[in-house]
Amino acid sequence: MPGFIDRDCQAIYLGSPSQDDLKLEINNDSMLLKLYERRQCCADKIKRNFPTIKAAKGTEWYDQHKLIQADINNLKHQLSDMCLSQAIQEFHNIVDTIEINNQLQSIMPTEVLVPSTIEYELKEQAVVTKLFFKPLDNLDESQVFRIRARLIWNLIRLCKRQETPRSYKKAIQKRQRALDEDEYIEVI
Repeated sequence: MPGFIDRDCQAIYLGSPSQDDLKLEINNDSMLLKLYERRQCCADKIKRNFPTIKAAKGTEWYDQHKLIQADINNLKHQLSDMCLSQAIQEFHNIVDTIEINNQLQSIMPTEVLVPSTIEYELKEQAVVTKLFFKPLDNLDESQVFRIRARLIWNLIRLCKRQETPRSYKKAIQKRQRALDEDEYIEVI
């Protein structure tokens, strides 16, 4: 099981298709589908006279079935190798070898990571995110201390507040409107 998880995680991180996608692509190959049909035709002819395919051993139809199965296995192997080669080539076309070499030599990237432009419901969330991504390279010790203290202070404030899920908020607002309408009706 962990092997399957590793391969699918690798597919996610490297951008290659998952194992299921590759199997589906291979099994939908037109030549392979024709071979499947021919094998099924042989199997049907064998099953007319024998209870199982194995029982037909030594007959012409059994030998043909065996040859077609070998062709299927061979073609599947070729298609799998071709997909692997294509995935490797795509990876080599995409990968930034200079960046990888810099990382292996512990050279810091020239670009600073920028947080995504997400709208936060709570102000403290935005401040915490901004402080996490703030570069501390050219700051002295007191400035770094102030930034860390501000980060901790905002984390504490964030922990004290609780973000309400939007669907829960909508339900509360609907109930509040209904209560307001009831009060209005009672007053009249």
